[in-house]
Amino acid sequence: MPAYDLVPMERYRERGLPVWMETKRGCPYRCRFCAVNAPSTYGKARFRSPVRCVDEIEHVVQAYGITSFVILDDTFNLAPRQAQAFCEEIIRRRLSVTWHIDTRADLLNPEILRLMSCAGCTDVMIDVEVGSEDGLAAVQKDVNLGQLVRAFEMVHEAGLRPT
Repeated sequence: MPAYDLVPMERYRERGLPVWMETKRGCPYRCRFCAVNAPSTYGKARFRSPVRCVDEIEHVVQAYGITSFVILDDTFNLAPRQAQAFCEEIIRRRLSVTWHIDTRADLLNPEILRLMSCAGCTDVMIDVEVGSEDGLAAVQKDVNLGQLVRAFEMVHEAGLRPT
């Protein structure tokens, strides 16, 4: 558990700011522009226990009255079972929180989006980076424009805000 007692948490609460947290580090993708997958930074992906992540959220809610969170993971749903377990744990504990994520278009599906919405997710940042097929190929993003468009449609259909 991070040392929240060393942070002026009252400022977050007073200003209505979200608390930032990670459920994993690293990324296995090889996008040319990104430093996250470089060995000198994070290298491969490492996952935290979904239960421990929700323990952290619950602690912040109970100790500081803060209910808004930003999940800083580069790709929240990189491991679908992890993402599902995280959402199910929030629902099981009946935590009334809001949170948003960052992810890749090719990893979204209607089922996980509906579950995320039920668990309090409000915003989904879809990593677009480039708006042309040539540009996407040049940065080795390994997604296409059709996947990007469909991802935005699915996020809308799930009642979430795409960014």
